[in-house]
Amino acid sequence: MSTSIARRAVVTGGGGQIGAATARMLADRGFAVGVLDQDGDAADAVAREINAGGKPAIALTAQTTELAQLQCARAEFEAEFGPATALVNIAGLPHAAAFDDLDPATWERVVAANLTGTVQATQVFAAGMRAAGFGRIVMMATMSAVLANQGQIAYGAAKGGVISLTSSLAVEFARDGVTVNAVCPGAVATPAALAILTTEQRAERERRIPVGRLASPEDVAHAVGFLVADESSYINGLMLYVDGGLHVAGIF
Repeated sequence: MSTSIARRAVVTGGGGQIGAATARMLADRGFAVGVLDQDGDAADAVAREINAGGKPAIALTAQTTELAQLQCARAEFEAEFGPATALVNIAGLPHAAAFDDLDPATWERVVAANLTGTVQATQVFAAGMRAAGFGRIVMMATMSAVLANQGQIAYGAAKGGVISLTSSLAVEFARDGVTVNAVCPGAVATPAALAILTTEQRAERERRIPVGRLASPEDVAHAVGFLVADESSYINGLMLYVDGGLHVAGIF
């Protein structure tokens, strides 16, 4: 089934907590959504939920580190809805370890999932936007790439690469009508994030955050929604902190 919907978004990592919240938010704002995830069942569950609400969505199974899989996902999305007008790069791999415990294989896996996969997804989906002269790309970075966060060496470094990528592509793609921005969440209350925090650590983290709580996935999703809006056409190369004022406090 094809449609002439003009607002079409692909969300990588769309089967996860933040990805699902983002996919639902985009659907509510009139986008046809491609929910892309390496976990096909998770992607399908989110797409079905959106469809049940009477909105268009499709599940796309692909690992962002596998270029051929991404290309197949793009072909499937375009056959259903047409070329993407927005890409939200959320797919990644959280990781926590002391520097001395960081082995080469783990380093490569974390960098591949968080940086290389983001590069490849952008290469695959940005081409159509640049050809059409319009697009919105949102990268998912982290405050761990901005503020020192103990145990987040590999993850923070990889996401630092995402921030650099955002700046470079914002300049390179601007003349093609495509904006590139990044969202930098602080601590988000997802199962994966909470699993590495003890009750005491969570309480201490919340004490440091000026607004006094962890972010919800929806807090992050709404920031993405701002950056993909038509009205955000003059916002380019921005690192949007969604951290409850953590960057002002200066301690992660």
